[in-house]
Amino acid sequence: MKIHKTEFNKLTLLTIVQRDVEKLFNRIVDRKDEYLLIFSLKRTRQHFEEIFRSYYPSLTVDHLLCCSPEFVHALEDFYLKVEDLKWYLLSTEDMPQRVSDVVTSKIKFLSEKYFAFKQHIDNEIEIQHCEKNASRESVQFPETPPEFVEHSLESQWEESETETEK
Repeated sequence: MKIHKTEFNKLTLLTIVQRDVEKLFNRIVDRKDEYLLIFSLKRTRQHFEEIFRSYYPSLTVDHLLCCSPEFVHALEDFYLKVEDLKWYLLSTEDMPQRVSDVVTSKIKFLSEKYFAFKQHIDNEIEIQHCEKNASRESVQFPETPPEFVEHSLESQWEESETETEK
């Protein structure tokens, strides 16, 4: 099976973006207690760079041209909420309990954007697979006329009988 380069690139891009969003979201949610504890005890912000690491800033418009506008909006909405949370954590002077409350609230909004993104990426990937399957089905082999098949089978049979008689 031969996959067109554009289909491969789009599917690869979608997979990379999907994994990036999943890993980023999981780090933000799963490590919340840990990074807030470090922040409250040490009042340092260095560890946030590791939490908010992402490939998104390296994407260009050219990368996203092959995606639907709805997908691009969902992706951007998610990353805007991530940036909002990151900016808050990097600039806040709030007390630790207040920071925890604000982060919990922001994660709820981020979760909504994450699940909206998941729906769009699943649709994009499904469309890619449907297009790939449709292109496979569109390949048609020339049909052999039935009379040719019958004739050739009869002639093969007759030839084999003649050779057996000799």
